[in-house]
Amino acid sequence: IAFVFAILSLIKPQFLYLSPLVILFPFFIIDEKYKIKNVLKIFFIFFIIINCWLMRNLIVYNAYSLSASKVPNIVSWYIPIIDQQYSNLDYSTAKKKSYKKWEAYKKDLDEKKIKNPFYQDKFAINFFYYSFEKFPLKEIISSWSYGSIKTLFTPGIVELSYWMRLE
Repeated sequence: IAFVFAILSLIKPQFLYLSPLVILFPFFIIDEKYKIKNVLKIFFIFFIIINCWLMRNLIVYNAYSLSASKVPNIVSWYIPIIDQQYSNLDYSTAKKKSYKKWEAYKKDLDEKKIKNPFYQDKFAINFFYYSFEKFPLKEIISSWSYGSIKTLFTPGIVELSYWMRLE
């Protein structure tokens, strides 16, 4: 159970939000004599698998974090959806507009920082706040909710094109 949940969390980081179920699952087994011991085993296996990836990100990107997904979410989903509603654009046009603004906004970063997706995530938050000032709060809340639900339930393969830089 821990292995499957950990692997699923590595494939689709949003699955990590369901990880408390890994710990709670053994409590629902009626005949289990060593529930606490098994819960600790499950937690330990889950933590070891996830921690391997976290350590890799710390070594490679200097970030103890599971994933860097703010850039694709903010630039590809949230801002275009908000702009689509606010400016009465189709999604494709709003997405192109967002990418164009994102490229101009990150021009000041040096090459090393541009290659670090975790650093870009921090920069993307600033980009969102910069864009935030132009949109009404109502559009932001409804679009953010829609984008969060869409991100949570879309298959992990959707982000493959972003990570492999495919058109």
